[in-house]
Amino acid sequence: MVRIDHIEDLEADDDWQRPKRKYRRRKRLKAKFKKGCCVFVVLIFIGLLLVGLAALAKSGLVKIPIFSDIFYQLPTAEKNVKIDPADLNNLQINQNLSQTGDGLTLTISDEQLTYLLRQTLATGQDPYFADGVQATIDSEKIEIFGSLLKPIKTDLTVDLVPTLVDNQVKFDIKSVQVGNLGLPSSTINQLFGGLLDSLISDFSQLINDYGSVQSISLSAGRATVKISPK
Repeated sequence: MVRIDHIEDLEADDDWQRPKRKYRRRKRLKAKFKKGCCVFVVLIFIGLLLVGLAALAKSGLVKIPIFSDIFYQLPTAEKNVKIDPADLNNLQINQNLSQTGDGLTLTISDEQLTYLLRQTLATGQDPYFADGVQATIDSEKIEIFGSLLKPIKTDLTVDLVPTLVDNQVKFDIKSVQVGNLGLPSSTINQLFGGLLDSLISDFSQLINDYGSVQSISLSAGRATVKISPK
């Protein structure tokens, strides 16, 4: 009889202890879950920080130890355009304007476009670009490349594509790179909208002043524009 009572007491004690064990187990699981969540959040933060540092290093805006050595390479233009100071007369855009039938053909070289670009940007006491800014032409685009001085100091590469709208030349921005980092259109407009709009307007106006543009084609080192004079 005593043994049966003892067993019943043990069972009763076990029934009383079972909720406490379940509670402790749940508490341990909850602690492990919280710890795992904290570790996960920390890993995400570290990952985002590394991505941000890599992007900043790739832009060339600042030099970051280790990251800049890995992700940043000094940008270079597709080719180096040299301007001969003794040949300034031939660098005027209208030097390559010729009569073809009832229309005009305007041929613009890398050197002429670079000279025009530098003349345009040289106005004012606070230039956007350093002196070596240049423009090169290939079969797909016009590339503007140079060391930007403001609003940030970095190497800037802008690719423009000419289009025709109502017999007027327009230039669309194909891509922009800050250092080695490509930028989305929203960031481009925020940082460089005014500068790029001004350059595009100047280029377009220069060509459109000659008359109604019938076609514009690009090839290595030159742009050829067919115009019906006003």
